[in-house]
Amino acid sequence: MSNRLVVAAALAGVLSGCVVTAGNPNPNPTPVGGDITFLWTFAGKSCAAAGVSQVHITLNGGAEVLQNGGYYPCSMGGTDGVTLRDFAAGTYTFTVDGLFTGSNAPAYTTTGSVNLTNGSMSVPLNLQAVSTMGTANIYWTFAGKACAQAGITSNAGVTKVRFQVDNEQVAEVDCRRQNSEGVQVQAAAGNHSITIWGDIYVGGQAEEWYEGYQTFTLQTGQTTTVDVDAYPVGAGATFKPNLANCSGGTYLVLTLKHKNETPIQFAPVSCANYAASGIFVGYLYAGDSVNGSGSMEAIWDVTMDVWTTNDPNLHTTTQSGTMQAIVVAGLQDQIFTVTVQ
Repeated sequence: MSNRLVVAAALAGVLSGCVVTAGNPNPNPTPVGGDITFLWTFAGKSCAAAGVSQVHITLNGGAEVLQNGGYYPCSMGGTDGVTLRDFAAGTYTFTVDGLFTGSNAPAYTTTGSVNLTNGSMSVPLNLQAVSTMGTANIYWTFAGKACAQAGITSNAGVTKVRFQVDNEQVAEVDCRRQNSEGVQVQAAAGNHSITIWGDIYVGGQAEEWYEGYQTFTLQTGQTTTVDVDAYPVGAGATFKPNLANCSGGTYLVLTLKHKNETPIQFAPVSCANYAASGIFVGYLYAGDSVNGSGSMEAIWDVTMDVWTTNDPNLHTTTQSGTMQAIVVAGLQDQIFTVTVQ
């Protein structure tokens, strides 16, 4: 029957029973149709607790035409359920799906059949989750910039992004892939976090220039958009010597050390050629802490020596100077002067 009317299943009068009398002279009574009331829960939870806003009902594989295409509010008049009116006696198969707001994908579902032969009846249902998984569409930017525009010490932008969801294994993808700057992940419904690292190639080597972190919540069967704006954790810097004597036959040697890591010693360069301009370093990690301006920074120990030759095994150090440089992330070329004596 088309255009079934629907009312909230709030009245106990909707329910019906059967009274058997001994010696019934009519053992095969005529089947009686009526209303079908579905009362539902979702893995034992109410509509509100499960986050279900809408329910879709299909009867007899869609052969029975229902009001509004079979879509009904999950809760009406304070009752989690619906009453469908005026069915002829008979057997009806059903599928009932619970939907989240804004989604047509079933989050909960159940199937079954009802045998309507003795008037109106009530059918309690406990729908089960279709899946415990949710989907996150994660999109990234780098200090508000797209991949190609996120370069700091060169024209090269972010080419690779490494990401980690919760404590899972770190994965690496192209920064821009399939016309999108992001990635899609699936995880169990609940609270999650993602960390991303944006890498830029400097001198043929990928270096970590950006880092970002974001939390998000997934619901079963739903797709959630997660925006992560990574902040700079890398920088460029120039180290200039302040020294009295720099003959043409001597060489400057720069050594940098971050925390307890292995020191980085750069190749010797002509003192005469580099004393004025300094030695430019295209990448330094600067993501240790946040300064008063809200930028990331890191402390590097700096040593600058003057060698008599560019041979590491035969040289004599004639002058030397040390300092601590506070390197601020996101700056292209900050200058540090090292007093060498």
